[in-house]
Amino acid sequence: MQIIKPEYEINNDILSLLDSVSQSQGFLSASRISFPDFIEISARANIDAIHHSTRLEGNRLTHRQVTAIVADKESRIIGKYVKDIQEVINYAKARDFLKQEKVLSGDVNKELLMQVHSLLMNRIVTGKLKGYYRQAQNVISDSKSNEIVYIPPEAKDVSKMMPKLYLWVK
Repeated sequence: MQIIKPEYEINNDILSLLDSVSQSQGFLSASRISFPDFIEISARANIDAIHHSTRLEGNRLTHRQVTAIVADKESRIIGKYVKDIQEVINYAKARDFLKQEKVLSGDVNKELLMQVHSLLMNRIVTGKLKGYYRQAQNVISDSKSNEIVYIPPEAKDVSKMMPKLYLWVK
């Protein structure tokens, strides 16, 4: 039988690295959560993202209302907030679509963005306002004071700028 001698020595540096790995393993083991807890945390994070993102756009629905709408996906709530409800439904569907498309892989391109935009604008706008780059100047205003808080690039520049954004996301 042949004895194999390793071509390394266990020294203080290696022992220190092994200790670090062991500590990291302990931390990860202690921080594990159960699958049902993970699902609940993910669902809450999804609702928070939908609520806060649509709120930035001026949506008037409460967190509780958004939670009810997301649970139902096709809310029967009617009243003066019809557009707000549709925005929440669309945002939830767009997030589901992005999860299915595995966008985290970094494959973000014009086709994907236009699909998502079309989902977001469903039953809100029609024609070339849905699923296309914008063709007119717009501004972002505070929903309470109507004060302009951001002026985006001019519409004529958007199609030239987007390829750089796709590369940056990748």
